[in-house]
Amino acid sequence: ARDTELIGENVIDKLRGPADVLLLGRSGLGKSFHLEHYRRRCVDADEVPILLQARFYQRDLNRAIHKSIGQYTRLKPAELLDVAKRLGKRPVLIVDAWNDCPGPMQTDLGDDLGAFQLRYNARLVTASQTIPSHSLFASAAKIELGALRQEHKKAIFAFHARRQSESIPAHCCEPFSTAFDLSIAGRCQSNGAVSQTRAELYDSYVRSMLPSLSAAAAVFV
Repeated sequence: ARDTELIGENVIDKLRGPADVLLLGRSGLGKSFHLEHYRRRCVDADEVPILLQARFYQRDLNRAIHKSIGQYTRLKPAELLDVAKRLGKRPVLIVDAWNDCPGPMQTDLGDDLGAFQLRYNARLVTASQTIPSHSLFASAAKIELGALRQEHKKAIFAFHARRQSESIPAHCCEPFSTAFDLSIAGRCQSNGAVSQTRAELYDSYVRSMLPSLSAAAAVFV
């Protein structure tokens, strides 16, 4: 990323705080991608990352956190917080896709996040398409993501393909404009050689997005 550009490493540096941070950007600019990279970087800092997918919130914050962190650890939220306390590390609650929380529940979610912060002295890093109306975010540092350029697309593709960015041909990223599409396209290439043509890659992308159609088509082949 360029020094003045809010994308890539520049965003990761700003997410480190020390203040609460609100990561803003329209759908497809890579908010979840940046949060995932930041979560992994927390291991090298004095923070213990705790992920919360806002869509899981149903007026029970503990249950939503438990469901969100299940793919990373077998520990329950209370156990993870106890580990953070024993290690002398500050918990940072990473809230992904605030806008995926149903509107009628957003006030309750904001209240619960505020109570969580107060109880555990936690920092809050939140991604949203727009600035939430809850007062909790009034003092948070605001980061507005810039548009994806070619090198950013390659980085996202390579991350999900589990390859080095330099090994990804430029044509692999050209058909895809959002971080979500790039993540799926990358996963299509994670178990084999990278497609050498846009047509091959797009074919594998479509098949992964429409598995039922692929199965149906196979019957007639």
